[in-house]
Amino acid sequence: MEKPKENLKKLKERQEEVLQKTKHKTQKFFKEFRIQTATAIAAAFGFLIALAWRDAISDIVNKIIEKLGIASVAYLGKIIAAGIITILCIIGILLISRWGSKNKEKQKEEKK
Repeated sequence: MEKPKENLKKLKERQEEVLQKTKHKTQKFFKEFRIQTATAIAAAFGFLIALAWRDAISDIVNKIIEKLGIASVAYLGKIIAAGIITILCIIGILLISRWGSKNKEKQKEEKK
C-alpha cells in the first residue's frame, strides 16, 4: 500500500514543480512583452521626432544651397543636401551613442 501513496506524493510534487515553472515562465514572458512593447512605442515616437526634424533640417539645408547659388542645378542641390543631412545625422548618432553608453556604464557600476 505504501507504493501508491508514494507515487501519488511524487506526482503531486511534480505537479507543483511544473506549476511553479509555468508561473515563472509566464511572468518572464509578460515582463519581456512589456519591455518589447515599450521599446516599440519609444521607436515610434522617435520616428515621429525624426520626421519633424527632417523637414526642419531640409529647409535649413535648402536655404544654405540657395545662398550658395547652386539651386539652379536641381540634382546637385539634392546631392549636397543629402550629404549635409547625412553628416548632421552621423554627428547626432555619435552624440546619442556616447550619451547612451554613459548610461550603460552607470548601470554596470550600480549592479556591482
